[in-house]
Amino acid sequence: MLSYTIHCSNPNQYCLKVELRFAPTGNESLIQVPFWRPGRYEPGNFPRLIRNFRAYQNSQTVHSEKISSHQWKIHSSQDAGDCTVTYDLFAADLTAGNTYFDREMLLINPVNCLVYPLGKENEYCEIDLRLLEKWPVATSFGKTIASPGAYSAANIQELLDTPILAAPDLQTLAYQYGEVTFYIHSCGSLFPDKEKLLSDFSRFTKSQVDAFGSFPVAEYHFLFIFTPHRFHHGVEHDKSTVIVLGPGQALNTEPLYNELLGVSSHELYHTWNVKSLRPKDWFPYDFTRECPSRLGYVAEGITTYMGDRMLWDAGIMNDDAWLTALGIHIQRHLENEGRHHLSLGDASVDTWVDGYNRNGTPERRISIYTEGALLSLICDVWIMKASAGELNLISFMRRFYNRYHEEGYTEDDFWGALSEFANMPWQKLRDDVIDGTGMLEGYLTDALDFLGLEIDVEQVSNKLEATLGVRLICEQDRCIVGYLVPSSPAEKAGLWYGSQIIAIEGISPIDYLKESAPELPSNGMVEFKTGFRTKRTYVETSERRWVENYKVLHKKGVVHPTFKDWKIGVRVTSNLNLPNS
Repeated sequence: MLSYTIHCSNPNQYCLKVELRFAPTGNESLIQVPFWRPGRYEPGNFPRLIRNFRAYQNSQTVHSEKISSHQWKIHSSQDAGDCTVTYDLFAADLTAGNTYFDREMLLINPVNCLVYPLGKENEYCEIDLRLLEKWPVATSFGKTIASPGAYSAANIQELLDTPILAAPDLQTLAYQYGEVTFYIHSCGSLFPDKEKLLSDFSRFTKSQVDAFGSFPVAEYHFLFIFTPHRFHHGVEHDKSTVIVLGPGQALNTEPLYNELLGVSSHELYHTWNVKSLRPKDWFPYDFTRECPSRLGYVAEGITTYMGDRMLWDAGIMNDDAWLTALGIHIQRHLENEGRHHLSLGDASVDTWVDGYNRNGTPERRISIYTEGALLSLICDVWIMKASAGELNLISFMRRFYNRYHEEGYTEDDFWGALSEFANMPWQKLRDDVIDGTGMLEGYLTDALDFLGLEIDVEQVSNKLEATLGVRLICEQDRCIVGYLVPSSPAEKAGLWYGSQIIAIEGISPIDYLKESAPELPSNGMVEFKTGFRTKRTYVETSERRWVENYKVLHKKGVVHPTFKDWKIGVRVTSNLNLPNS
């Protein structure tokens, strides 16, 4: 057995004290810090959170040494009894995937909080959580009778994939679908309308369970942390999800409430797609090294598409909202020049190179979430075409799940299963969109046309952005170029991604934009910082509008019959007797 004790005794320094006790099997033990965490396909660099690493046997210090960035070697003795490892864990960075501790809340993500001995991945684990006060605790861990804060896990895979949330203001709601109980836990803010929340969660849960025909686990926990400031982050787990969202005081407004529903539906869909059905690259998770996969467009792209698709099917998201969501994906796609330089398959691997932040080499990367969602739409339509509307991507995922959720799948498995399911030129789509670049738009236009939809172009309200050919990121008193149209007046004037605009026509950009965002006159003066220089230049503009907004609309305002077939996809799927293979 691996026995963990977590002492929550130093909230002022955002610090936890962790103890691990185990029986060594030789004269050396290798202690591993996970290299990454599922749901974030990049190096985690968790060792930076650990200080004062020590090892003991019989209360005597045992020599330990760091042998790699993520491993220690302990010179233990097999005959000297259990070995104890202790360390301090710094827990001051709050995201849905991190560990965080202060006087108001404790969030434990074991994958970046707990180390483990190599070779003992299949041993039973216990955690003794020692809180300073008797806070309510939410987790999908099993309870033990050892102490009030004792929890258990069957092995390291379950241990590292099970978060814990505790807070004095923790509230819990629950609803049932079939034999499964779903819990909604939250801290930081109160839900403004609990009956509506439970109703909406029940509806999208029903759509998802009906789509697959069953639920993979016996219970499920939504763990919400509401912050006073703007925040959006969710992470999937085997029997739960952690979601950090803010500002919490805006939960009673439609935009943030819809955002809550969107991220919740996305994370719940991951219970099937990723937590149960996952690429062989992650089956099981290997925490000792980076684990790249070319299938991020399935793991995250299909989940992004289906998360909203299920809200639409449940009647929570109406037709206009569904088309608006598609328009946002198309906008992000068309305003990313990286689509001409990096394939979707390579982008799935390169999350391990670029990470998830906005900064990096301009026009190099694409989003597996956005591009994968648009690919999913295309696949959905192709399956409908091949089956005269009898089948769709929802029914395909049900069969694909039944076939591969116990063994994992390869890229050839995925595309081979599509070929068996629907007679369409899948290899060409794979060559052009997964392994090629700049080819998705043609497929997307054809798919929308089949549904009686089209991409509508409209002028942006921000005339400054339109005339310069940029998208600006304005935060507090700074305006940064976030996107730049090739060959635009801005690029010709020397602006580039990350350039900070200091003044426009002698006025601060914030004040200039407050004036209903007037367009920049021809030969207007722009002062900006780029690289290590400050420049002042006159920008030659014209009547052309370089930046545009994109929307998805019904052609001629008429709802096409295929659009109606598309909309009832889950109800069609739930009535089908689909074989496992």
